[in-house]
Amino acid sequence: MKPLRVLIHRASEDWFEAQLLDLDIAVASATEDGLFRELEHALELEYRIARRRGETPFASIAGATPPHFEAYWNTAADAIPDEAGQRALNVSPDAQDALAIALHSKGGLTIQVRKTAA
Repeated sequence: MKPLRVLIHRASEDWFEAQLLDLDIAVASATEDGLFRELEHALELEYRIARRRGETPFASIAGATPPHFEAYWNTAADAIPDEAGQRALNVSPDAQDALAIALHSKGGLTIQVRKTAA
């Protein structure tokens, strides 16, 4: 699966925000590591809620991110090189399969990280 792109912004000394670019999901946490746990939780919840409603998981939020985030991604001041900036996410195999379908991709779920200037 091609990596999901996530843009991280340090909103304050003790608060971080993250926005996925390939899905319209945003999370926040007091720590950067906490962002990844929140992201895993948000992906899992999105999957479960859609299934419970009889909807196709992630279909309504795939590619729905506001365009200005793409500009932030392209100009992120602290872009992390691909190898260092990729991280595996721990979500259920069913959620991973649904993500692969929604994003027209194959393989394991990873994210590519870029940080904006504070």
